[in-house]
Amino acid sequence: MKKIAGAVAAVIAVLAFQVVAPGEAQAIPAFARQYNTECKTCHTIFPERNEFGEAFEKNGFIWPGKKSPKQVQQKNEALFLSGIPSEIPISFMGTHEAVYNKDSTPRLNLFGTSEFEMFTAGSFQDKAGWFAEYNFSDGATGEIYIKFRNPLNVPVFVRAGNFKPVLNLWKSNNRAALEKMDYIQMKVGKSPFKINSAREGVEVSKIFGSRIFAAAGALNSNTDDADGNPTRDSNDWYIHAQARLSGTDYEGNEPEVSLDSDSIMDFLTITVGGFWYSGSSQVVANDFSKAGIEAEVMYRTLRFRLGFTKGNDDNPNGDNKSLESSSWLAQASYLIGSDTMVVARYESLDNGAKETTVLAPSVAHNVLQNVKVVAEYVHKKVDSAREDKVVGAIVYAF
Repeated sequence: MKKIAGAVAAVIAVLAFQVVAPGEAQAIPAFARQYNTECKTCHTIFPERNEFGEAFEKNGFIWPGKKSPKQVQQKNEALFLSGIPSEIPISFMGTHEAVYNKDSTPRLNLFGTSEFEMFTAGSFQDKAGWFAEYNFSDGATGEIYIKFRNPLNVPVFVRAGNFKPVLNLWKSNNRAALEKMDYIQMKVGKSPFKINSAREGVEVSKIFGSRIFAAAGALNSNTDDADGNPTRDSNDWYIHAQARLSGTDYEGNEPEVSLDSDSIMDFLTITVGGFWYSGSSQVVANDFSKAGIEAEVMYRTLRFRLGFTKGNDDNPNGDNKSLESSSWLAQASYLIGSDTMVVARYESLDNGAKETTVLAPSVAHNVLQNVKVVAEYVHKKVDSAREDKVVGAIVYAF
């Protein structure tokens, strides 16, 4: 274990030196440039969002409330250090990892996974917002969609394109740690369905009052053959609802705070939600349904996430045998100061054929608002097989 700790320390030290060494100017991503504000307006340790960042995303990347920073002319000197003009709605994000795994060859891989992504996002005069991404590493596009606000004066949001449906309280990239959650990536049998996979479709959502958010959508089913032709005439359907019981609401309004006395409710945010999904998958004639319930509790800079999903596939392996699946997630994170976050995550998954447990503690530190270094230990056990690895990484956005 001392060898592992030493290896990670060496990797992080090299990465940190590369970040703080002279030559690269601080960069602020597209939304911060467009709205003349800082990354921390919407993020804790990027890309994990805070309460206001979640409200911004739910409003279709349109600034919640009546005034944006552009309107009040805030000054943010960090913006002028960026090499991309604020009028160009483009950002880039890179991740470079070094991995230590005693069961791999070589044990210390200083050239682990590297990704470089480009994305564009913005809004059209507060009437619609768009988002698109492209991954240079695998040459694939990700989410590409437009989200209309109050179309034809109907008080709803309508999203169309290729997107990840709103099922969970948090998206797969809404995390400070490196390892993606198996909780939202689990597959059953030969079915390609994952909770966090992007699909073509249409979604309608609405904020009720300011503390209830609901969404419903229809997606193209994964029922294409090898030539891309649909093999079944069907669509996937889903519904989702969540409620922000306390804390900043979905319109970006912070709760009133008494100046005379402190109350636990002044710093407590509670969010609960759930979803139901019904769909079909390719390869075999498999119909499935999944449901989930989640909760997030945040007090000051301490955050807890809890989740449970349950699923049923009627023919995931093409043998006319049904399978039931389930998954659990428990995560705690603590923000130290404003630049360091400690995270611990536990997952338990059963896809009907094998059981998986994951334990993943990590530490993330913002060297700059848009540059962070991360160290993470991942212990994964699949039935009787186990894997232990340590990952060090540098992540940057501009």
